[in-house]
Amino acid sequence: MRVTICKFCDYAGTLKGDKGCLIGMFDSISVAQFPFTHPRFHACVELDFEPTEGGTAMVIEVSLVDDDGRPLFSFRHEITVPIGEIGRNTRMMQDYAIDHLVFERAGTYRLDVRWQGESIAEERLFVVHTPR
Repeated sequence: MRVTICKFCDYAGTLKGDKGCLIGMFDSISVAQFPFTHPRFHACVELDFEPTEGGTAMVIEVSLVDDDGRPLFSFRHEITVPIGEIGRNTRMMQDYAIDHLVFERAGTYRLDVRWQGESIAEERLFVVHTPR
């Protein structure tokens, strides 16, 4: 298994034909005043599985941590890998909608994706103080 996409965006979903859709991808948020509550954003992870992994159950952990390693949110769930066409990898989009997340201060935040206790991907989110 490997991660092919790990992004923050304004909206994510699935279109007809199981096509993943990411709209408004970003890696930074400009904030005039703290604490700041972000109304809603999505953390999206696309997983790519080898044909031999089809039908197996796997536990995925996704969390956002601050500069001090303190988690702001964390999701842990089990997924069953679909059995794909013979000889082809299978991809699954995982979408985590985050509502009303409070950022207490500016800094570099890190989205961690873990599988079997090991980090398999990460993405940075820069929260920048920009007074008006």
